[in-house]
Amino acid sequence: MPADGVPDWRVRRVSHQLSENNGNPALKLSRLSQQLSLTPRHLSRQFKKTLGVSFRTYAGHARMTKALELLMKSASSVKEIAATLGYSHASDLNHRFKKEYGISPRHFRQRVSHLLRGAGIGNSP
Repeated sequence: MPADGVPDWRVRRVSHQLSENNGNPALKLSRLSQQLSLTPRHLSRQFKKTLGVSFRTYAGHARMTKALELLMKSASSVKEIAATLGYSHASDLNHRFKKEYGISPRHFRQRVSHLLRGAGIGNSP
C-alpha cells in the first residue's frame, strides 16, 4: 500500500472504468471518489502519483481513443460522435481532437478512408 494509505487497486479500478467506458463524461472524479470513500482531491492526487497523469488527462485520452475508433469504424457524423462522447457541440470534439492529434476528425476520417481504399480494404469505390 502506498505511503498515503490509498491502495493502488483503487486507482487501477478507476482507470479500468474510464478505459472500459471510453472516458464517459458521466464518470466524474467526484462520483468515482465517492464510490471509493475518498475525497476527489485525494483520489486525484493518488491517480497522478500512481499513473503519472491526471485524472482529467486520462479521461480525455480515453474519450479520444473512442473518437478514433468511431471515426474509423462507424458511419456516424462527427456531430453524432461528439454527442456519443458527451460533448455539447461538435466544435468541442473538433478542438480537442485537433489538439490531441493535429488533424480534424473529418480530415482524419478522409485520410483513413483514402488509405483503406488504396489498400483495397472496404466497400468504397
